[in-house]
Amino acid sequence: MSRQLKSKVLIKRKYGHLGDILMTTPVIEAVKKKYGLPIDYALPKEYEDALYNNPNINEVIDISNINENTYMKIIDLSDYEFNYAITHQPIIEKNKIELFLECANMPSTSDKRIKIYLSDKEKAFGKDFINRTCQAKKKTIAIAISTDSKTRNWYITRWKILAKKLYAAGFNIIIVDKKIHWKDKNMVFFNNHTIRELFSLISSVDDVITLDSGTLHIAAAFNKTTLAIFGPTDPEIICVFPNLTYIWKKLSCTPCWYDRCENKYCLNLISVNDIYNKAIEVFK
Repeated sequence: MSRQLKSKVLIKRKYGHLGDILMTTPVIEAVKKKYGLPIDYALPKEYEDALYNNPNINEVIDISNINENTYMKIIDLSDYEFNYAITHQPIIEKNKIELFLECANMPSTSDKRIKIYLSDKEKAFGKDFINRTCQAKKKTIAIAISTDSKTRNWYITRWKILAKKLYAAGFNIIIVDKKIHWKDKNMVFFNNHTIRELFSLISSVDDVITLDSGTLHIAAAFNKTTLAIFGPTDPEIICVFPNLTYIWKKLSCTPCWYDRCENKYCLNLISVNDIYNKAIEVFK
């Protein structure tokens, strides 16, 4: 193998989950700064779009189709933070960005901001969507109402009430979800979106309400004023971003991290008024 072919670095992440992938972006920047070499990033194909346009990445690759022999250095971000959490829960003291940097042997002083890079065309998509669907001269709130984990989800009946109350308070409301849609002429629904379209929308709204999900990290990347709802995970570890406020009913059993129950007592205690009142305080 020629030296030229091996003058590259491979970063790989074999698991999905959008938020986790976005939290590896500080590592990409730190690795580029340290080695000054082209970086390829291998991850599950369905999440490749998350890293497009990143100027620090040479190529985004399907992790099922890589030849590791062509790289000078390989940084595997697949299991490190999970093994840490399983070993240390419930007393987890490091967030995932810190753990990813630690795994890659990057300085703890590295820039820890999540980075998403949009093209001009992508930036225009979110603005055009809002202009077409929302009322002018009103602040627009994107509400991301579900995650891939049922144990982190709040209740759809409460989301509907909350959305109505916030609309009545003078906000445009965009419900962000892959599929969930209900009949309400005052709500705007953002369904069947691509990852890049979701990035663009979040970059264009005024405020965000979300669970502990990928949307939380997208909002952080664009420095949006965000209200997050937490249950089994600890916001004091996860919420390391500016302009982020959270609601969390800490119980004797929380945070439970990976040992979650199906009863969701911590989320059940969060009322519509808890979120509404905090949203009015934070967003107005």
